[in-house]
This record gives sequence, C-alpha cells and structure tokens, in this order.
Amino acid sequence: MRLGAYLELTGISQVAFAATVGVQQGTVSRYVSGKIPPSAAVMVRIRDASRGAVALDDWAPEKEPRRRAAPAAGALPATKLFG
Repeated sequence: MRLGAYLELTGISQVAFAATVGVQQGTVSRYVSGKIPPSAAVMVRIRDASRGAVALDDWAPEKEPRRRAAPAAGALPATKLFG
C-alpha cells in the first residue's frame, strides 16, 4: 500500500506520522507526492510504524511490462542466420 493511501485510510496526519518515524512533515509530504523516496532506514521505520501495511517493495517504481518489437517483414529468425 502506498503511504498516502495508508494515511488516508487510517486518518493519521502527516504531522503525527512524521513524528512517529522521525522526519519532518514536509518530508512525509514529499514521500507521499513521490518527489523523493525515503532512505532505506526510513523505509523500515515506515514499514514498522504502519505494521507492514506500507511494505518495503511499495516504494519500487511501477514498471510497465517490456514490449518486444515485432520482427521486420521478411526478417529471418536468428536460427537461420547463425545456425
């Protein structure tokens, strides 16, 4: 769960949560907006303070699946080229 969703769901203010994890409210605001990620140590404190609701991997950027380009018309498979 993202930090912003956790704070909304629980009704915890950014000020209160910041005090719990040992950072400034403005820093929590930047975490929520995605402007900056927390350090690894703060990620662990956030996970612990949220009782695991905000997991460590929730900070990973969302990735779109890789798309392979279609082979060019008339292209030979690699096995025909090298095999």
